[in-house]
Amino acid sequence: MKIYTCQDRLTDIMTCIYDAWSEALKVGHNQIQLKKEPIYQQTIFDEYIHVDGDSSKAEKVIRSIRRNISETAYLNVYYASLSADENALQAIYDFLRVGFAVGSHILEQYTNTCVMKLLEIRRRVSNESHHFREFARFQSLNSKVYVSHLEPKNDVIMLVGTHFADRMPSEHWMIIDDTRKTACVHP
Repeated sequence: MKIYTCQDRLTDIMTCIYDAWSEALKVGHNQIQLKKEPIYQQTIFDEYIHVDGDSSKAEKVIRSIRRNISETAYLNVYYASLSADENALQAIYDFLRVGFAVGSHILEQYTNTCVMKLLEIRRRVSNESHHFREFARFQSLNSKVYVSHLEPKNDVIMLVGTHFADRMPSEHWMIIDDTRKTACVHP
């Protein structure tokens, strides 16, 4: 079995899907797995292949999802890519396998386990994003900049930041993700 691994960033995830799919056309989809790094315990008989992000490959995957499945399917995949769930990348891959075969009707197949798993992951990310939009508290620094520190389980900082960009467009603020050491800055 070949296990493709990548960092937890959208470009890397989409590139990993592209490379794994290319290999799956040769050896079969059942011989491929995808995982986010870090991998804490490797198995002996599997081949681990690290994939670095490539923006052109990532764009091809995104464009294919939007064109061949639907915009809603891409939104579901995007939300799932923000998940901290260790099986999220495999869930995205399984969803896309079925989605490219079926087309836009995949979103109506609620009894399909691939669809259910992806929608469950998306729901968890969406719920956490909503939670932090409701309960984020800002502290003023010198009455010029507002700062909020969050520790989300999933990578929802940009979703929360988009919300506050609409709600506080004339203010200067930062939302800091203390877990991932990233920030969303609004000038």
